[in-house]
Amino acid sequence: NFRNTQRQIIPCIRNLLVKRSIILRASRPSIFLFKGR
Repeated sequence: NFRNTQRQIIPCIRNLLVKRSIILRASRPSIFLFKGR
């Protein structure tokens, strides 16, 4: 059972990291624009 839960948890963590990186990438340009102004 522990191995099965690990298999389910690892992809979830990867998905969260991917989503977080996408959000950071999307927010970076807006931060640069604000600095430019």
